[in-house]
Amino acid sequence: MNADGSKLSKRQGDIKIDSFRKQGIFPLALLNYVIGAGGGFHKEQDNQDLYTYEELIKQVIASIYKVFFS
Repeated sequence: MNADGSKLSKRQGDIKIDSFRKQGIFPLALLNYVIGAGGGFHKEQDNQDLYTYEELIKQVIASIYKVFFS
């Protein structure tokens, strides 16, 4: 239940990307956090915590390839 006693909803208290910018959170850091929280991407053996845009794009392409061509 929410603090006001209402039912939990994933749509309540929507957060806009701009609010993260105003807090000084870098876009790449936010993207890496979301992916690390369950993006289903392959983690490198070196336990890399921060990926570049290029590395993330490669992961997405590899995931798409795996789904459609495996």
